[in-house]
Amino acid sequence: MARNASALALYRALLRQAAKMPTPERRRFVQQRARLGFEEGRSLSKDEDIQFHMTVAETQLDNVTAQQELLNALKASGNLKS
Repeated sequence: MARNASALALYRALLRQAAKMPTPERRRFVQQRARLGFEEGRSLSKDEDIQFHMTVAETQLDNVTAQQELLNALKASGNLKS
């Protein structure tokens, strides 16, 4: 049960970061990719497979957060081409 709560918290964190993306296209991409990844993970049953996918999702969250910060800084400076 704790694993489900961790996965749900991670999924929600990805969606929160997606909502902060500067363009609708970026928001949709991150939302769709998160949804697809977590739907694929539903069928996993081996602990090592689940842990691997959770680690990948955590890395993706770090990447999305960094991208969101950079893209919003570029947008604020007028250097983001949408």
